[in-house]
Amino acid sequence: MTEAAAPPPAPAAAPVPAGPDRRAILREAWTVVAAVSAVTVTLAVLARFVPLLDGNLSLLVALLFFAVPSVVVRYRGLDEETYLPLKLAAFDGAALQALLVALVIFPLFAGGFWLLHGVLLHRHFAPHLPRDFGLLVLTHLVLVAMPEEFFFRGYLQRRLDDVYPQRWRVLGVAVGPALVIASAAFAVVHVVVEPRLDRLAVFFPGLLFGWLRARTKTIWAPALLHGTSNLLAAVLEACFYY
Repeated sequence: MTEAAAPPPAPAAAPVPAGPDRRAILREAWTVVAAVSAVTVTLAVLARFVPLLDGNLSLLVALLFFAVPSVVVRYRGLDEETYLPLKLAAFDGAALQALLVALVIFPLFAGGFWLLHGVLLHRHFAPHLPRDFGLLVLTHLVLVAMPEEFFFRGYLQRRLDDVYPQRWRVLGVAVGPALVIASAAFAVVHVVVEPRLDRLAVFFPGLLFGWLRARTKTIWAPALLHGTSNLLAAVLEACFYY
């Protein structure tokens, strides 16, 4: 009696694609933060002794904040539109989102500033713009807000999203621990560069900037809100301490 032929072997299962290497991503992200912080502090110290460096410090730090994440994203082969979203087509919508948030937040901030400095500290209010206001606008929008948002919200927050799931919803926007961690890093780096504990307060606006980044999928909105927030604080300070 002839034996039945053995059934053909089942095809090998396709390999399951490996997920992101959490440790490698964290190692990359914190190495980048540490390196940028160290170079920034070094430049700030050297600027005290080198007048040419002192006069161009803001520009050099801005270039550093733009260059390092750009190099890392390209070296890792990551999608630039995902990690460093600066598409001009998204500007109008992002600007509108920043404006809507500013209409809610700025009156509250101005009222709190007046309560502290005008009522509690008895400072006289007089409408007054800071000196060289045009240059201040350029500095805060182009040399402060844009590079900081490019680094902390564009690169760092989005990179940490690859490690920590976006499991929370805040006002309809999916966010995760990366929002809090990136905001904390934003605050700590401010203190490292300028050793004053009150600089830790930037953690709170950092949360708002990060929320806007998650909502709009671009850094235009947080950068615009960041820059105009700095300008509002500068104008209010000039009005009470002219």
